[in-house]
Amino acid sequence: MQFATRNAGCRTSRRLGRAIVLLTSIATLGSASFAAARADVEIPDFAYKTSTWKTALVTHDGLVWDKEFAGWVAEGEKGARESFPGSWDFLVRCTFAHCFSGGFVHELEAASTATPPISNFAANSACKYFETASASETGAQASWFSWYAHAFKDRAQYGAQVEPVWSFKEIAKRAYNAMIDGGVSAIPKNPNIAFEHVQHLSNGADDNLTTGHLRIAILFAGDPERRHINNMDAIRKVLVNTYQFEEQNIWIMCGGYEAGEAVPNVGWKSNAPATRAELRKALMFVDGFVYSAVSVFANGGAIDDDKIVKLFIWTTDHGSADAPILIGVGPGSVGVDGSAVAAVANPERLLFDAGGETNKAAYAFNPNDPKAINSFSTGFEEVYFSTPAMQAPTGIPNLYFSVDHGSWGLEDSDVERTLDDFREPAGQIYAVAGNEDNREFIRAKAMGLVDTLYEANADVTALSMSSAAEVFNAGVPNHPIFWTVVGSPDIWVWDKWRPNGMQKLYKFWSPATDGWQPGANLPGNIDALGLYVNTDEDLRVPMNHPMPALRGRLKFKKGIDAMVFSVPKGDAFNASGCTIFRWNGNAMESIYSCNDLGLDDGDEVDALHAFVRNPFRTRSYGDINDPVPPQCQCAADFNQDCVVDGNDLGTLLGGWGSSGPTDLTGDGITNGADLGTLLGEWGPCN
Repeated sequence: MQFATRNAGCRTSRRLGRAIVLLTSIATLGSASFAAARADVEIPDFAYKTSTWKTALVTHDGLVWDKEFAGWVAEGEKGARESFPGSWDFLVRCTFAHCFSGGFVHELEAASTATPPISNFAANSACKYFETASASETGAQASWFSWYAHAFKDRAQYGAQVEPVWSFKEIAKRAYNAMIDGGVSAIPKNPNIAFEHVQHLSNGADDNLTTGHLRIAILFAGDPERRHINNMDAIRKVLVNTYQFEEQNIWIMCGGYEAGEAVPNVGWKSNAPATRAELRKALMFVDGFVYSAVSVFANGGAIDDDKIVKLFIWTTDHGSADAPILIGVGPGSVGVDGSAVAAVANPERLLFDAGGETNKAAYAFNPNDPKAINSFSTGFEEVYFSTPAMQAPTGIPNLYFSVDHGSWGLEDSDVERTLDDFREPAGQIYAVAGNEDNREFIRAKAMGLVDTLYEANADVTALSMSSAAEVFNAGVPNHPIFWTVVGSPDIWVWDKWRPNGMQKLYKFWSPATDGWQPGANLPGNIDALGLYVNTDEDLRVPMNHPMPALRGRLKFKKGIDAMVFSVPKGDAFNASGCTIFRWNGNAMESIYSCNDLGLDDGDEVDALHAFVRNPFRTRSYGDINDPVPPQCQCAADFNQDCVVDGNDLGTLLGGWGSSGPTDLTGDGITNGADLGTLLGEWGPCN
């Protein structure tokens, strides 16, 4: 058993491992109280991953990636077919109830057209590949469950008792509908359903769990907590009591429990520990579960052409991901060998392109500024936090963040679990899961950081869920990018779109000069930043503004633009280091408390990002890279007719020697330098 102990007088936390508290199954079998769920809402359209994304299932000793899992299933089918000839059907049916599980459904479909193929599959997941699978953790521990796992179990049980028996897809659809409004008494409403979307794909007939001459099942929980044991116990009882699966045909892989070791208080034993090697063996090796079960069914020979072998796979555990993202790191952060973080002298001054278990330097915001980057934003995170329903703890959107050193998280949160694994929480990225909980989303290892607790100082201090390929072109941002530095609340911008000849690096916003909530202390730092800059209207300061230094600049538009942010623990603005605030220029509001994020009141949020429409891309970059500004982008186009010509030359000559709008360089006088700028822009404006 691993322990992580807080300071004297504080609680001791421990991960549920080989010792399990008394559990009572949440399955109410044989009950006559089942009710039909509403079924009018279709399962959401499937969200396919990009080729650079990977999602993972957490095992007892590491991770299994979605693509390799699908490959193991395909190899297992190939081996069985080669050993037991005949035109029999091999049907794979999967329910992935862990976080970020849509990626596994995606890869099963991809494997259906690969070599060797998965010939017939149907799969559903609790959520899209970038979403968490939230859980109910209120009341007695014995009643804890994952929302989708519980709903699928309940609908599978009910669907076997109607005529016709519900298909695999129909069970998933009914479970999704039941969670939308709690239309079934046994399935309460999932308060996070707006941000957790069931997914389904198949390449075969939409059949049910009763069909099949040989029906076998693998139930997997790699690093189980109380709810995962509850989920596994419930679905096992449904398979045995409702669908008449034979006990010997259900292979249970539960945490670190060895083969034949009883899992306390649930009445069954683990068949193997839930490790990478054991899962691979169960799926594809000749001495593994699937091959052995098919061998017994075939009696060592061929299988009749009309026979159906059905493999049901159920996962109910934690997930993870690896995706190309942009991060900033704190001083002293340690990178893996060959990474940029390991190679540069002051990594805290740079932005890094991270993913694929490494990182490389992407951008130096201001090479002449020795201060560390505190936070940054690509500037297009749509701040939909303003909707009251989305501010409540029961309606938290897809919010992603890192924490600072010394953060512990609430009990049973993934921040706490990271500590229990002797890894540094400050080096991970977490996703809010609702119900005062969080999930570990991207591990330090995936970002090329070393995170061994007490031995390495991995610290993600800034975050944007966009890849370098999306944000940069030849090492230069392809649209405005915003950041703050340690010791200041001011937001700076590197502004690609500012007209030629004008300074592209400038201060975008400051609470001291651009307005702040009356009576509120000024923050000393902005520790985490999510910024939404509206580019549709009133984009820039007009070119005829009387102050030349301001011409063409982006400006923060009160009531339209917005920022969400946190401040360091103990800051004069707010003592809490993990409260998330929203400021739109008119009103300041606290939209998330520490507990909403699954954090302890003494923790600290260090980086912040939110999804809106598409994962990691809150606007189409095709739109942002080619904006249609409200005025033409030429400093010398004085009459704003989108061309620099003789009319503009006449205006400049008319202002010769003055410091008015014709002073394009902002040096206080209209002279030859300004004439040179005008001639350089001669012709149609961009």
